[in-house]
Amino acid sequence: MKRKFSKITEAKFAKKDIVYQDIKGTIFCIKFDSNITPSFVENETPEICIKNKDYIWFEFYPDEKNYLLTIMFDDKLNIIQWYFDVSKFVECNNCIPYQDDLYLDLVIKPTGKFKILDEDEICEALQKNEITSNEFNYAYETLNHLVKKFANNYNYLLNLTNYILRIFEEEIKYGKI
Repeated sequence: MKRKFSKITEAKFAKKDIVYQDIKGTIFCIKFDSNITPSFVENETPEICIKNKDYIWFEFYPDEKNYLLTIMFDDKLNIIQWYFDVSKFVECNNCIPYQDDLYLDLVIKPTGKFKILDEDEICEALQKNEITSNEFNYAYETLNHLVKKFANNYNYLLNLTNYILRIFEEEIKYGKI
């Protein structure tokens, strides 16, 4: 399964710093407008729309962690999925977030089931010397941490998500994003 993206033509966003239990970082709340071309997850039956008009994504860039979490909601604020990108590093520079991707991804569905993605890509990257064996091992250590912390602790993930929704409740309710 791969995320299939269309170009973002326009979206509104808000940014906030958060502290939740043992993690802190920066969250960007992105609401896609009517000019957006819908995006779907490939190889899913039925196809799952992850980006469309009035859909909301929360992109969480945790401080001093090596992953990016994208929480995807539909236009009625139903959770579509949680998508974790394993990264060498995640940083914000002049309020612009960026990451150095390490191929592996973790997707958690609203049912609590999860899937690990792109293991073939990280193996190929190691074979082609695009990453080192240390980076390969580090990516899997990070992935295992994410599975333990979030996939195997689904209530923690739900509580974090509800906390984030409350933080942005006013912006969402009154159309400020």
